[in-house]
Amino acid sequence: MAGIIGVSNNPVSGMTIASLIVSAVVLKSMGYSGNSGMVAVMMIGVIICMILAVAGAMSQSLKTGYILGAKPKIQQISSVISVLVSTVAICGVVYLLNSAWQLGSKELPAPQATLMKVVTEGIMGDTLPWNLILIGVAIAITVQLAGIPAMTLCLGIYLPAATTSAIMVGGVISWVVSKLKMSKEKRELTDQKGILFVSGLIAGEGLVGIMLALFTVCLLYTSPSPRDRQKSRMPSSACKKKKKQK
Repeated sequence: MAGIIGVSNNPVSGMTIASLIVSAVVLKSMGYSGNSGMVAVMMIGVIICMILAVAGAMSQSLKTGYILGAKPKIQQISSVISVLVSTVAICGVVYLLNSAWQLGSKELPAPQATLMKVVTEGIMGDTLPWNLILIGVAIAITVQLAGIPAMTLCLGIYLPAATTSAIMVGGVISWVVSKLKMSKEKRELTDQKGILFVSGLIAGEGLVGIMLALFTVCLLYTSPSPRDRQKSRMPSSACKKKKKQK
């Protein structure tokens, strides 16, 4: 729906990383260091990230409600309820994913979380290469002035190839469809159908991931341990001998 009525640019990841850098520098100058300093920086980053995400979702919701004729008061009440419900749901999903594959592993790389960890530890431990940060800022300003979205370029650099390659394939398909000859009305209808289709793919991928994590956790807790499996493979006579020895 957001793609059909217009998208609000809300770079949550970029603003969160920027807030982590600023808050880490400020806290470091105030004498905070070690684990306590890193925890304080991460708490500030989490609060700012949630503010950005909720504000972006709320502005999009109010825009949609204005087009449909909804009452802003009802929308705000429903948004508060959705925030409370999603807080519990997301905590459960993150715990489930971590129990199944562990955050930061090959199956669940979590590049954004890894980047935030590196930035926070680097600033608080005086190991962050500031020259690379400044070079990245200069490159971002240059490409932005050249008309290239800097955020898209940065995401393509630090996200894993498995993610960026899929985005590239989707971009190529969209570009090919845009080159097809069709009327203006048919093109708009095609764009709307395409957006709804890929929205379903995104939602389905997330649901499938949660289901796979749930199955993995269930198998971990229900399947016998390696020691139990070894005991079950032993013949009954060997088990009796082992009991007599004890």
